Amino acid sequence: MKRRTLLIALPALALASCATLTTPPGEVPTGDAWFAIGTEPFWNVEITAARIVFHDAGGRRISVANPGARLSFNGERYVTPQITIDVTHGACSDAMSERRYADTVIVETGGRTLRGCGGRVLPPTHLDGTNWRIISIEGVEPAQGRGQAELRFEGNRVSGGVGCNRLSG
Repeated sequence: MKRRTLLIALPALALASCATLTTPPGEVPTGDAWFAIGTEPFWNVEITAARIVFHDAGGRRISVANPGARLSFNGERYVTPQITIDVTHGACSDAMSERRYADTVIVETGGRTLRGCGGRVLPPTHLDGTNWRIISIEGVEPAQGRGQAELRFEGNRVSGGVGCNRLSG
């Protein structure tokens, strides 16, 4: 239900800010767009309420008007003459970066079928070997002006700090 609400609200957000989408293939776009990426071959797609923009590693770019999502089994489907995108809601792992995403994605274009992941980045399944940068606590930036607040998890140890203040345990 939350995803459908977002898809309904997204047109107003996209129309409020017209921007050129120029994210290179294999990189994660930022902003209000929903995004997906794939590796080997590298590609990405950005979907806003107004446009669908696809890039691949060969320099190919497809930019088409967003026809709107058709509801499909556990997801959405976008169909245009140049590109079809199937989004299935369910965890997907990008093996190259080891990031986990909320959606599994299949893109069909130019006679090719490309598979990848998209949507929001999911938290890791375990903390060991992860590094975190704290950007806000209840909407407030921590230790303003003192540097980045960070936490690191290695085995059964935690360390971190901000500026000259450190912690470990």
